[in-house]
Amino acid sequence: CCAWGATGHKVVAQIAYAEWTDRQWSLVKVRVGSGDAPIVLRSDGVPNANPSWSPANDWITWETDKGFVLVSPDGTGERVLSDDHWLAHTWTKDGSAILGIRETEHLRLSLVAVEVRTGRARVIADLGPSPAVNNPVKGLSVSGDGRTIVTSFVHLRGGLWTMGELRWRDNLPAWFPLPWSR
Repeated sequence: CCAWGATGHKVVAQIAYAEWTDRQWSLVKVRVGSGDAPIVLRSDGVPNANPSWSPANDWITWETDKGFVLVSPDGTGERVLSDDHWLAHTWTKDGSAILGIRETEHLRLSLVAVEVRTGRARVIADLGPSPAVNNPVKGLSVSGDGRTIVTSFVHLRGGLWTMGELRWRDNLPAWFPLPWSR
Protein backbone atom coordinates (compact mmCIF):
# COMPACT_ATOMS: atom_id res chain seq x y z
CA CYS A 1 0.00 0.00 0.00
CA CYS A 2 2.07 2.92 1.16
CA ALA A 3 5.76 3.49 1.73
CA TRP A 4 7.22 6.43 3.54
CA GLY A 5 10.90 6.96 2.95
CA ALA A 6 13.34 9.69 3.81
CA THR A 7 15.55 11.21 1.13
CA GLY A 8 17.82 13.74 2.78
CA HIS A 9 15.55 15.95 4.84
CA LYS A 10 12.53 15.42 2.66
CA VAL A 11 9.89 12.78 3.33
CA VAL A 12 8.54 11.13 0.19
CA ALA A 13 5.42 9.00 0.00
CA GLN A 14 4.98 6.38 -2.69
CA ILE A 15 1.97 4.19 -3.23
CA ALA A 16 1.98 0.86 -5.06
CA TYR A 17 -1.33 -0.52 -6.26
CA ALA A 18 -2.90 -2.99 -8.67
CA GLU A 19 -4.62 -1.51 -11.72
CA TRP A 20 -6.81 -3.22 -14.33
CA THR A 21 -6.02 -1.83 -17.79
CA ASP A 22 -5.90 -3.35 -21.25
CA ARG A 23 -7.39 -6.60 -19.89
CA GLN A 24 -4.49 -7.23 -17.49
CA TRP A 25 -3.53 -6.50 -13.90
CA SER A 26 -0.57 -4.14 -13.56
CA LEU A 27 1.65 -3.22 -10.63
CA VAL A 28 1.75 0.57 -10.55
CA LYS A 29 3.54 3.06 -8.30
CA VAL A 30 3.24 6.80 -7.95
CA ARG A 31 4.74 9.50 -5.72
CA VAL A 32 1.96 11.07 -3.69
CA GLY A 33 1.40 14.75 -4.44
CA SER A 34 4.15 14.93 -7.06
CA GLY A 35 1.90 15.44 -10.06
CA ASP A 36 3.95 12.74 -11.82
CA ALA A 37 2.18 10.13 -13.91
CA PRO A 38 1.91 6.66 -12.37
CA ILE A 39 4.67 4.24 -13.41
CA VAL A 40 3.71 0.72 -14.49
CA LEU A 41 6.33 -1.65 -13.06
CA ARG A 42 4.93 -4.83 -14.62
CA SER A 43 1.73 -6.22 -16.13
CA ASP A 44 1.59 -9.86 -15.08
CA GLY A 45 -0.67 -9.79 -12.02
CA VAL A 46 -3.49 -12.10 -11.08
CA PRO A 47 -6.97 -10.99 -9.95
CA ASN A 48 -7.07 -9.66 -6.39
CA ALA A 49 -3.33 -9.00 -6.25
CA ASN A 50 -2.68 -6.64 -3.37
CA PRO A 51 0.83 -5.15 -3.45
CA SER A 52 2.53 -4.08 -0.24
CA TRP A 53 5.80 -2.21 0.36
CA SER A 54 8.36 -3.74 2.71
CA PRO A 55 9.12 -1.73 5.87
CA ALA A 56 12.58 -0.87 4.45
CA ASN A 57 11.05 0.14 1.07
CA ASP A 58 13.33 -2.30 -0.77
CA TRP A 59 10.63 -4.70 -2.06
CA ILE A 60 7.01 -4.64 -3.18
CA THR A 61 4.95 -7.82 -2.95
CA TRP A 62 3.13 -8.91 -6.10
CA GLU A 63 1.10 -11.94 -7.14
CA THR A 64 1.51 -13.53 -10.57
CA ASP A 65 0.95 -16.86 -12.29
CA LYS A 66 4.48 -17.75 -11.09
CA GLY A 67 3.33 -17.27 -7.52
CA PHE A 68 4.01 -14.74 -4.80
CA VAL A 69 6.95 -12.55 -5.82
CA LEU A 70 9.00 -9.68 -4.48
CA VAL A 71 9.58 -6.86 -6.97
CA SER A 72 12.29 -4.20 -6.66
CA PRO A 73 10.96 -0.61 -6.46
CA ASP A 74 12.25 0.15 -9.97
CA GLY A 75 10.62 -3.02 -11.36
CA THR A 76 13.87 -4.49 -12.72
CA GLY A 77 14.41 -7.20 -10.10
CA GLU A 78 12.24 -9.97 -8.76
CA ARG A 79 12.39 -12.93 -6.39
CA VAL A 80 9.78 -15.66 -6.37
CA LEU A 81 9.07 -16.19 -2.69
CA SER A 82 6.36 -18.85 -2.96
CA ASP A 83 4.50 -20.66 -5.71
CA ASP A 84 1.30 -20.52 -3.63
CA HIS A 85 -1.59 -18.14 -4.19
CA TRP A 86 -2.13 -16.00 -1.12
CA LEU A 87 -5.50 -14.59 -0.11
CA ALA A 88 -4.07 -11.83 2.11
CA HIS A 89 -0.62 -10.88 3.40
CA THR A 90 1.34 -8.35 5.43
CA TRP A 91 4.94 -7.70 6.38
CA THR A 92 6.33 -8.18 9.87
CA LYS A 93 7.45 -4.92 11.46
CA ASP A 94 11.14 -5.63 10.83
CA GLY A 95 10.55 -6.88 7.27
CA SER A 96 12.21 -10.23 7.91
CA ALA A 97 9.07 -12.22 7.11
CA ILE A 98 5.72 -11.98 5.40
CA LEU A 99 2.62 -13.36 7.05
CA GLY A 100 -0.07 -14.62 4.75
CA ILE A 101 -3.27 -16.58 4.56
CA ARG A 102 -3.55 -19.26 1.90
CA GLU A 103 -5.98 -22.01 1.05
CA THR A 104 -4.63 -25.56 1.37
CA GLU A 105 -5.31 -28.42 -1.03
CA HIS A 106 -7.76 -29.70 1.61
CA LEU A 107 -9.75 -26.42 1.35
CA ARG A 108 -8.67 -25.09 4.72
CA LEU A 109 -7.26 -21.65 5.52
CA SER A 110 -3.72 -21.53 6.92
CA LEU A 111 -1.79 -18.66 8.44
CA VAL A 112 1.77 -18.93 7.14
CA ALA A 113 5.04 -17.08 7.79
CA VAL A 114 7.65 -16.93 5.02
CA GLU A 115 11.18 -15.77 5.76
CA VAL A 116 12.14 -13.18 3.16
CA ARG A 117 15.85 -14.07 3.16
CA THR A 118 15.46 -17.85 2.70
CA GLY A 119 11.91 -18.32 1.39
CA ARG A 120 11.35 -20.93 4.11
CA ALA A 121 7.67 -21.18 5.03
CA ARG A 122 6.09 -22.44 8.22
CA VAL A 123 2.43 -22.85 9.13
CA ILE A 124 1.53 -20.80 12.19
CA ALA A 125 -2.13 -21.78 12.51
CA ASP A 126 -4.97 -23.66 10.87
CA LEU A 127 -7.81 -21.14 10.58
CA GLY A 128 -10.46 -23.71 9.71
CA PRO A 129 -12.42 -24.58 6.58
CA SER A 130 -12.33 -22.15 3.66
CA PRO A 131 -15.76 -20.77 2.76
CA ALA A 132 -16.85 -21.67 -0.77
CA VAL A 133 -16.71 -18.11 -2.10
CA ASN A 134 -14.33 -15.96 -4.11
CA ASN A 135 -12.05 -13.88 -1.89
CA PRO A 136 -12.97 -15.39 1.48
CA VAL A 137 -10.38 -13.25 3.33
CA LYS A 138 -10.29 -9.47 3.55
CA GLY A 139 -7.19 -7.84 4.97
CA LEU A 140 -4.48 -8.94 7.36
CA SER A 141 -2.71 -6.79 9.96
CA VAL A 142 -0.13 -7.39 12.65
CA SER A 143 0.16 -5.37 15.84
CA GLY A 144 3.32 -3.35 16.49
CA ASP A 145 4.61 -5.91 18.99
CA GLY A 146 3.92 -8.76 16.53
CA ARG A 147 1.81 -10.70 19.02
CA THR A 148 -1.65 -10.03 17.60
CA ILE A 149 -2.90 -10.72 14.09
CA VAL A 150 -6.22 -9.42 12.80
CA THR A 151 -8.13 -10.46 9.69
CA SER A 152 -11.70 -10.98 8.58
CA PHE A 153 -13.17 -13.75 6.51
CA VAL A 154 -16.56 -14.66 5.14
CA HIS A 155 -18.76 -16.70 7.41
CA LEU A 156 -21.53 -18.40 5.52
CA ARG A 157 -24.97 -18.90 6.96
CA GLY A 158 -27.54 -20.97 5.28
CA GLY A 159 -29.25 -24.27 5.09
CA LEU A 160 -30.89 -26.72 2.77
CA TRP A 161 -34.65 -26.74 2.85
CA THR A 162 -36.82 -29.41 1.31
CA MET A 163 -40.52 -28.95 0.78
CA GLY A 164 -43.06 -31.56 -0.14
CA GLU A 165 -46.69 -31.77 -1.10
CA LEU A 166 -46.74 -28.37 -2.75
CA ARG A 167 -49.46 -27.54 -5.20
CA TRP A 168 -47.57 -25.32 -7.61
CA ARG A 169 -50.41 -24.84 -10.05
CA ASP A 170 -52.85 -23.82 -7.31
CA ASN A 171 -50.83 -20.71 -6.48
CA LEU A 172 -49.55 -19.77 -9.95
CA PRO A 173 -51.37 -18.00 -12.76
CA ALA A 174 -52.44 -20.33 -15.57
CA TRP A 175 -50.12 -18.55 -18.02
CA PHE A 176 -46.99 -19.32 -15.89
CA PRO A 177 -45.01 -22.05 -17.71
CA LEU A 178 -43.53 -24.89 -15.66
CA PRO A 179 -40.54 -26.22 -17.63
CA TRP A 180 -40.74 -29.69 -16.07
CA SER A 181 -44.45 -30.17 -16.93
CA ARG A 182 -44.00 -30.11 -20.71
